[in-house]
Amino acid sequence: MPFTLLWYDLETFGRHPQWDRIAQFAAIRTTDTFDDVGDPVVAYCRLTPDYVPNPDACVLTGITPQLVQERGLPEREFAALIHEQMVRPGTCTVGFNNLRFDDEFIRALFYRCFYDPYRREYADNNSRWDILGLLRMCHDLRPEGIEWRYDNRGVPVFKLEELAEANGIEHEQAHDALSDVRATIGLAKRVHRAQRKLFRYHFSLRKKEEVRRRLNLQQMEPVLHTSAMFSSPSGCTTVVVPLSVSPSNANEIIACDLRRDPSDWIDASVEEIRRRVFSRQSELGDTPRVPLKGIQINRCPAIAPLSTIDANRAGELGLDLDACLRHAELIRARRDLVQRIRSVYAERPSRAYQDPDLQIYSGDFFPDEDRVEFEQIRSLPPDELKEHPPRLYDRRGPEMLWRYIARNYPESLNADEREKWQSFCASRILTPEPDGAIDIGTFRRDVQNRLSRIDTPAREKVILKALLEYARELETTVLS
Repeated sequence: MPFTLLWYDLETFGRHPQWDRIAQFAAIRTTDTFDDVGDPVVAYCRLTPDYVPNPDACVLTGITPQLVQERGLPEREFAALIHEQMVRPGTCTVGFNNLRFDDEFIRALFYRCFYDPYRREYADNNSRWDILGLLRMCHDLRPEGIEWRYDNRGVPVFKLEELAEANGIEHEQAHDALSDVRATIGLAKRVHRAQRKLFRYHFSLRKKEEVRRRLNLQQMEPVLHTSAMFSSPSGCTTVVVPLSVSPSNANEIIACDLRRDPSDWIDASVEEIRRRVFSRQSELGDTPRVPLKGIQINRCPAIAPLSTIDANRAGELGLDLDACLRHAELIRARRDLVQRIRSVYAERPSRAYQDPDLQIYSGDFFPDEDRVEFEQIRSLPPDELKEHPPRLYDRRGPEMLWRYIARNYPESLNADEREKWQSFCASRILTPEPDGAIDIGTFRRDVQNRLSRIDTPAREKVILKALLEYARELETTVLS
């Protein structure tokens, strides 16, 4: 089967993947030598009245509810279009920060529309990749051939628009999905040309098996790890020692940052270590955190052998390699430590949502019996789905099916169903469950406050007026 890269980007109406909605999808398929395969794909998704967008996102992208209502597809058609692109055999989906952001929105979209949220990531020789980790690693380990940007503190900047501008890559419109895709491909080409060996090495880390092989849990061999968590004027790289697979997530390896002497916590109790790992720094006061970090092996982590770096470059990155190796020996000498760390992560605090739309991670996987029915749900007309609903065993299924019909086939609802749907929409836009989600009252006040300010740019006022009109529409159609 031919191997291709599907470069993609999303513009969204907020930052919470399970709650907020996708506004725009764009993708360009290429060969592994960056030759285009077919035409670019661009699509918008209509909003449904059970959701209020974040005004910040609309102002940033310029995409309003009216625009997606005019140009967009119903969510089920939007999901089907993206799914068809991503499940083609031999596809590697790739973007800029897609693993932590865009991919999470795609998973939530597929989950709501009764697709397997994960299969497209691994089946049929498919995979996923992210060039943001490659760029951070390139800056720290092989910076030659790329122009870099720094903020006023001297910390390297890894924003798509700034790196594109610094390297003379055309980026006509930041926060337009297709423009962002083209800029991402341009940056990838630049790194491939300047540091081909590093490019190929990081590309190999899209496979979990390769990451596991390089994180040696038996010998606990220290490795370099590049991550935004370690950002400083020196760079984004530290030395870590892998300790154990997380007992609560098979795709996570628990590692310890070796820059700090572990003596101040290595004898602490499980409860004390847990407190110093999961509590906010404000709650800890002057007590330092325990420098443990989860490395997600299914997110192309930027890891490399210590041999990748010499003493001079390590010094420039603020790394004392000899001290790091001494700290690793202290940890390896404590044979009880791994089990204590596993106990810390076995009772890891997590948020349990009540809304089934938000339970992609807090709920179980759907049973096989339900998965068989999903294809029927996606293919049957709404009347048949209502008259002869498939038997779903998972407790989330019936409620999710009702919402799926109402969101995608509102014209099929009778008077009683419309009243039920209106009541449901009202409850969601008045009191959304996730922290930080925008309710209709906050939405209206925020928009009005921005409109009343004399320093609000004219471009933003056009968008804000459209948002205010959308708020009035929801108040009329949903809340009246």
